[in-house]
Amino acid sequence: MPTKVLKFSYPQVTLDGTYGTQVTINLKRNNLIQKYLGVVTLGTLQGGTTPAWTVSGSNPLITHVTITADNDVLLDMDTDMLNELNKLGFLWAPDGLTFRIDMTDIDFENSKNVDGTEFPSYAYNNITLTLTIAPLANVTSGSPTGSSGTYFSLVEYASVYPNTIPLVKVKKLQAEYNLNATGLNQVVPSPFYTLQGAYKLILYKMISGGVGSDSAVSKMKLTINDNNVIYDEYYNTKKADANQLFNIPLDAGFIADVYMAGAKDPSQMLVLLNPQITRVIEQDITTTTSPVTVKGVKIIYVPS
Repeated sequence: MPTKVLKFSYPQVTLDGTYGTQVTINLKRNNLIQKYLGVVTLGTLQGGTTPAWTVSGSNPLITHVTITADNDVLLDMDTDMLNELNKLGFLWAPDGLTFRIDMTDIDFENSKNVDGTEFPSYAYNNITLTLTIAPLANVTSGSPTGSSGTYFSLVEYASVYPNTIPLVKVKKLQAEYNLNATGLNQVVPSPFYTLQGAYKLILYKMISGGVGSDSAVSKMKLTINDNNVIYDEYYNTKKADANQLFNIPLDAGFIADVYMAGAKDPSQMLVLLNPQITRVIEQDITTTTSPVTVKGVKIIYVPS
């Protein structure tokens, strides 16, 4: 168990003039990282007619985050997916300005990080955090032309152990797929289930008309090698089960495939590594409308 957590700050990064672009921050390579916490401070808007910020939990200033270590993508997702993971894991309500980026696995049963899954930044040479900044027009009213004094503050949280312990490498990666048929959509091969490692869970967001929808999908099924049915569930019962499992209602459009909610029994995880054993992975998603966009973030344990 860690004896303590150390916190190290980075120089503040100016976001003025970066709207609609990406900002890359070079990360330190000294510590065993539990998480990064970033906070945006909004500045003064310039130009326009009575300009005002419209940033909120559903309209964040940062729309996507990626962490790469020596060209290996460890975390990559839109911030609506990141915020929902944080809500389920830590009962935290997003505000559009605060971004908790956990490098560890999350123990959803006990609302804490999983010891032994931290990110060993000292094992890499080049680590970057890339932020996608929303266009200014998307997060303001009154048509401002710019801002001054808007910046991003970042702190890393490092775990300290009394002795060396084995570490498990965790990745959190997003995929996206468009369902263009109303009714049964057979997704083969699955962009969400790939032969990368042991799956803890996949968090999905079903999007119809640009917003999360609990009525766009009626049923989901996952089959491996044509005859091994992992699950075959109606959307509404699957959603109810997820709400009970996380002990908090998922937001509209969100649903999850959960194999190990906590941190107790890795044998529960769905292991997908060997192409000789796992030949075909098929997802059947039945929709009530079209088109439907499915976003999914997978938390997987991967070989080091």
